Amino acid sequence: KDNLIYRGQKLVNYCTKCGTGYSDLEVVHEEKVSPLYYIKYFFADDPTKFITVATTRPEPIYVDTHLAINPKDKRAKKLKGQKLLNPLTGAVMEILEDPFVDPKFGTGIVKLTPAHDQTDFDVAQKFGLPIIKAIGTQGKMIGGPSIGKRVFTAREETAKTLQASGHLEKIDD
Repeated sequence: KDNLIYRGQKLVNYCTKCGTGYSDLEVVHEEKVSPLYYIKYFFADDPTKFITVATTRPEPIYVDTHLAINPKDKRAKKLKGQKLLNPLTGAVMEILEDPFVDPKFGTGIVKLTPAHDQTDFDVAQKFGLPIIKAIGTQGKMIGGPSIGKRVFTAREETAKTLQASGHLEKIDD
């Protein structure tokens, strides 16, 4: 309408094998059961206390920016605004509230990886969070401790790192 072009970031469905993006209409989603990794996030102001977050993808934790809870979850209400430490980088992560969080899944607290998941991306846009990529177009990690490794290899290495540092509570297969 104004003869202007707008530039912005957008997540796309991308095939690392074919090297191309796909429309949402071309993607067939399959539900899979994956192990849940229960990871301890220690409080920034008291590193003797922690909360546990369940995730199926521990490998991009090093680019996670925040944690989120559902605003209707009475159990987690006291956590809003609390600051925790990223278990891989030590960066401070704040807990946000957003209704997308399913209080019945895992521990009811989710980690936000804005450049990795559409829902996380949407929440990042809503709150103005940074978008940091973890996985490149070749399907390999582009930063962090597993740089250059494929996702499943990085997942195993990340789990071992979290275990060694005392951050991995358990894995549910």
